[in-house]
Amino acid sequence: MNRFQNIDWTRLYKVLLVQATGILRRYRGPDTFDGGQDCEDVVAEVLKDFYRSPNGLGWKESKGKLETYLGTVVHNKLVDRLRRQQHVGGSVDDPDFSSPERKGAGTTAPERAKLSIKDALYSLVKGDSELQDLITAAELVEGGPNVNQELGQILDKTPRQVSKMKERLLAIDGVKELYAARQAAKSTKPRA
Repeated sequence: MNRFQNIDWTRLYKVLLVQATGILRRYRGPDTFDGGQDCEDVVAEVLKDFYRSPNGLGWKESKGKLETYLGTVVHNKLVDRLRRQQHVGGSVDDPDFSSPERKGAGTTAPERAKLSIKDALYSLVKGDSELQDLITAAELVEGGPNVNQELGQILDKTPRQVSKMKERLLAIDGVKELYAARQAAKSTKPRA
C-alpha cells in the first residue's frame, strides 16, 4: 500500500506556498533570495524531501496535520536560508539603493497597473497578512466556477469567509481603481 495515496499534493503545495510567502513577508520580503530561487523552490524541495524520505521526514498522523508539520519544515528551511544571506542587499548609503518599503509608494492607479498587480495589491493592503495570503492564494487557483471554495481550501477558510475577505480587499482605497486601470490596459493591448 502506498503511504502517500491519500495526500492531495496540489492542495498541499498551495497551502505550503501561501505559508511560505507569509513567512517571507514577516521576515524580509519576497525578493530575498539570490540565484533565482524563491519560496516556491523551498516548498518544492521540502515536498521532494518528504516524498523521498523513508520515514516522511519523521511525520506520523499522531503528530497532527501534514500541512502543519511540513509548514514548520518550510519555515525552518526559509529561516536558515535567510540567515545565510543576511549580509546580502547592499549599503543603505549607496545612492542606487532603494528599500522595498519605498518602491511603488504613492503611485497612481494607472502607474500601479503597469507594475506587478500582486506587488501593487500588497502595497495597498499595508501589512494585513490575511489579505496578503488571499492575494497569494488567488494566483494559485484555476479560476473555475468554485473559486471561493478553492481559495477556502488553500486558506483553511469557508467560502463565506473568503467572500468577506474579498469584500474587505475591494473596500480598500485604490483597489477598484487598480483593477479598472489593469482591465483598461488589457483591453487596449493589440491581440496577436
